Amino acid sequence: MVPRSASVNEELRRRSRERFLQATVELVGERGYEATTLAHIADRAGAARGLVSYYFPGKRQLLQSAVHRLMHLELAAGLEREPRTEDGRELLARAIDAILGLARDHPLLMRTHMAGILQAEGFIQCPEQQRLATLLRDTVVSYGSADPDTDY
Repeated sequence: MVPRSASVNEELRRRSRERFLQATVELVGERGYEATTLAHIADRAGAARGLVSYYFPGKRQLLQSAVHRLMHLELAAGLEREPRTEDGRELLARAIDAILGLARDHPLLMRTHMAGILQAEGFIQCPEQQRLATLLRDTVVSYGSADPDTDY
């Protein structure tokens, strides 16, 4: 048997991580944070429980990463929808619509996310958050912000 290449292994890790993120969004949205365990998430993702801990240090970090991924995907889709535009005002309006749409479509998930940010855990830095931050920053730059790091 030939060992898998590094790129194949990386792709498998990326897919596993995304399955955990998607399972978290689904389960917390259905059951709430307290009623969702890492075992439930692993089961929904079709993976072993211990693998969750390989990718995420805890449930709160997993939740924030999952919500940041969802926000990034929704925001990117909203900004890229037809008709395409470079108009900063329109892009900012689309960004606001996308984020408010998440609050409307996933109220339990988004309330849980905001509560976690406002509690002692604060805002967790993760790759998903960095992608979201870049997209938001680029949007406020398009809008014409003089200080995009503060404004976004």
